[in-house]
Parts: sequence; C-alpha cells; structure tokens
Amino acid sequence: YPLCALAVSDERPVSTQSTWVSDILVAVIVLVFSIFVLVASLLLLVKIIAKSMKKSAKRWIRRALDLNAYLSMIIGTSISLVTQSSSSVTATVVPFVAMKTITLEQMFPLTIGGNIGTTLTTLLAALGTEDVNALKIAFCHLLFNLSGMVVWYTRA
Repeated sequence: YPLCALAVSDERPVSTQSTWVSDILVAVIVLVFSIFVLVASLLLLVKIIAKSMKKSAKRWIRRALDLNAYLSMIIGTSISLVTQSSSSVTATVVPFVAMKTITLEQMFPLTIGGNIGTTLTTLLAALGTEDVNALKIAFCHLLFNLSGMVVWYTRA
C-alpha cells in the first residue's frame, strides 16, 4: 500500500517544490509570451483583413461613417445590442483604424455607441428582474455613459 500512502501525503517530492523566485520567473515568462502572441495575432489579423478587403469596400466604409457621427453612434449601439458586448464593436473597428481605412475621429462615435448599447443591454437585463435596485443601477450606468457622451463628444 505504499502508493496509497503517497497519494494522501501532503509532502511533495523535492523536484516539484517551487520557490518564490521560480514562480515569479514563470509568471514573467508567461506574461511576455502572452503579450507577444497578442501583438502578433493583432498584426496578423490586420494583414489578413487588409489583403482581403477591396478598395471599393474601403470607400464604402469611409462614406458610411462620414455621413453623420450620430448615425455612427446608432450603428455602434445597434451592434452592441445585437452582440451584447461593446468589446465586439471596438475589436471590430480597431483593425480598420490600423489599416487606415477609417480615422480615429470616425471610430470614436462607434465606440461611444457601443458603450451606450452595453448599458441598454444592462437595462434590459434589469427589467427582467423584480429587483428595483438592479433597475436603479442600470439607469445610473446608462445616464453615466450618456453624460460622458455629452461631455466628451461635442462637435463644433
């Protein structure tokens, strides 16, 4: 029964015991590797989208976003409501900015719309509960983002 005694023992073999320094070293290595993979993936994504996108599609996207900034906010809100995530709006638009298909000024209303769409999703979820506090917090979230839009997005 030596295997059973080893299985319930609290002692670890010397070879698998870790020290504080080796834990930090492993964490740093994993962090650096993760950042490298993230940056490489984003660059590869931009390269693939740039190659697959035709010039007519680029012109169509530019024209659609140049029409009206408030229309761009509605588009961002709609995408966020459908996907229930403002991150999906931002993650979709960032490669277009990196490819210089759209400018940061065109991206900003889409991002604001995505944030407002997320708060509307939260409001819908709060309406589904019977908790009044959840509804209050959802309204606070919505009003916070709307007031941020008014403060930070004023066009001259």
